[in-house]
Amino acid sequence: MKRLVEDHGLELFVFHANRIPRDRIIHGWPGRDEQIERWIKVMSLFKRLYQGVDTGRIPVSPVRLSASSAGTDAR
Repeated sequence: MKRLVEDHGLELFVFHANRIPRDRIIHGWPGRDEQIERWIKVMSLFKRLYQGVDTGRIPVSPVRLSASSAGTDAR
């Protein structure tokens, strides 16, 4: 997976945020849209926090996920 991502000029990394629930996103349960919106807010704040800070890493572009683009409608 890492090689596939890097072959497209991107960087794969893990963002540890254990206190932000993601179970509804993972399982496609009702309420996943709200969890996705919360993750989008967190990632936007994270991006603003590190904006202008040279981490020596590839710049991260925000990716917007929606329940319909997540590819699962299982409940």
